[in-house]
Amino acid sequence: MKKKLSKTVEWHKLEVGDVIEDEQSVLFCFMNQNSNPSCMGHNKPLLWKYNLELNPKKYKRIKPTKSFIKLCKRLLNLNLKENHIDNLSYIEALAALKKYD
Repeated sequence: MKKKLSKTVEWHKLEVGDVIEDEQSVLFCFMNQNSNPSCMGHNKPLLWKYNLELNPKKYKRIKPTKSFIKLCKRLLNLNLKENHIDNLSYIEALAALKKYD
């Protein structure tokens, strides 16, 4: 069975609910309390690799793992408690995560 290739996306074209990755991190995109796009997630373990090219980062949309979805839900709850996102953004982000269940 062929593996489906991920779609490359630019940072300014991200949408709520996108799960993206690059060489260093995996991120979930949502809107913050100022209606600006934001991302949260985790860094991948770094390998000893030096890249001397100065290209802009390229992100790929991916399907998240169940453990990553669980992490995002915990981070969303924390952001809501700390008033970093409003209720509408919180509900919108949870609905976006629901599509991956």
